[in-house]
Amino acid sequence: MTRSRSLAGLICATLLGASPSLVSAQSPDEAAQSALGSWSFQSVPYRGDTCQMSGEMRIRPDPETGGLACAFTAIEACIGQDRWIVEQVCAIEQSGDRLAIQSSIVNFIEADTFTGSYLPDHFTLTIASASRMYGQIISSVSAGVEFIRREEAIS
Repeated sequence: MTRSRSLAGLICATLLGASPSLVSAQSPDEAAQSALGSWSFQSVPYRGDTCQMSGEMRIRPDPETGGLACAFTAIEACIGQDRWIVEQVCAIEQSGDRLAIQSSIVNFIEADTFTGSYLPDHFTLTIASASRMYGQIISSVSAGVEFIRREEAIS
């Protein structure tokens, strides 16, 4: 079994093993609608409080699967160490108000060291409201993360 399949299984098991007390009263369609749009995200500090990840994600309907897909740019900055800016695309598995996001790297915009050491950034998230999601980054490390809906410009 490949590493990415093992990780996908871990993400899905985490998603589907959620405590029933955390599942909202939203229908799957309502939860999916709540997730659509542009989001900013930021992790808690990790690696001894020296690193933090932030970025922008766009979640959209996936006409091929009938589910959700996404694309994002992640910025990982570590004090006195590496800085990465990485474009990624992702597929989303949804269960109620829970999302499991499986990502693939598309492009390194900036990388201070060898790009082969950077792993895709996967997420498990809970939709808390139409403007907030929270959960975990699952990559070379795991850390808490919060997503806040970006206000879309109206012309």
